[in-house]
Amino acid sequence: MSTTMNFNDFKNKVMEDLTCRLRSEGFPVQLISCTLPVNNGILEEKIEIRCIGRNISPCVPIRTFYSIYMHGENYDAIIDKIVSFIKDNFKKPEFPANKQKIEENFERNIYFRLINADLNKELLSQVPHRMIDGLDLAVTYRIRLNLDDDGAASFIIKNNEYGYSEEELYRMAMKNTPIIYETMFVSLCDFLVARGYIDVSGIIDNENILYVLTNKHDIDGAAVILYPGCLERVSKKMEDIYGTGDFYMLPSSIHEMMISTCQTNFTERELADFVCSANRLVVSERERLSNNLYRYRKSTGKLEIVRV
Repeated sequence: MSTTMNFNDFKNKVMEDLTCRLRSEGFPVQLISCTLPVNNGILEEKIEIRCIGRNISPCVPIRTFYSIYMHGENYDAIIDKIVSFIKDNFKKPEFPANKQKIEENFERNIYFRLINADLNKELLSQVPHRMIDGLDLAVTYRIRLNLDDDGAASFIIKNNEYGYSEEELYRMAMKNTPIIYETMFVSLCDFLVARGYIDVSGIIDNENILYVLTNKHDIDGAAVILYPGCLERVSKKMEDIYGTGDFYMLPSSIHEMMISTCQTNFTERELADFVCSANRLVVSERERLSNNLYRYRKSTGKLEIVRV
């Protein structure tokens, strides 16, 4: 009978087996166990794969694979998946190897991300940022290294790193982010169907339909609320459908916002509870944006926190 490995034994065995497997296939690698900050003060254990002659160092989310192992996945199959993940990353274009090359393409690769201000106080003390008036959110700035179907590689800009003021970073990111990450606004039903989930359009009445506001890559999509005219266009769409341009916004994660008409049958308390429940049960800690419900008022053109 096989014995289930604890996490440390699993990690050590994975590192040993990956090293042997990759070197036997011609990759002169060195594996390093590390803990990296991600978002909301969360630290994640990773295995960094360094390969001589390459400036791409894929990081394996080892706890994710341990969870797969604990759910019964065959160990050898997991190793195969990790090796495939690493090789796919090695095939991607090389990142800029030095600061000069990054600076040459700085203006067309900078973009902004929305994060929770309270959960990221330590991070915000180390990076240029701005607070969003009336909300519990902050804008941070990142440099995109690549963007493809598998996701995006980027790094955050730190204080005094490139010689730009926060205002200059904001101006460049505001010009560039809507180009890199185009806005997408669709019903939740259409959003789910497009991603292979069940079609629930027939069991949700019109007053309780939710909409998804994100970008076409589903990455850092909550930031579209900063785009010029974005909220006004959503307001116009909601007014055309429901007769009022006011709407509720549910910050479901850093990747998207959920939109509900103010004509919904749900109370503000129920909507606020939905946000908290989703964060607790569905959204990973690193991707949580806020536990607050927001409301957009057409009369002011601004978002505000709903106090319930």
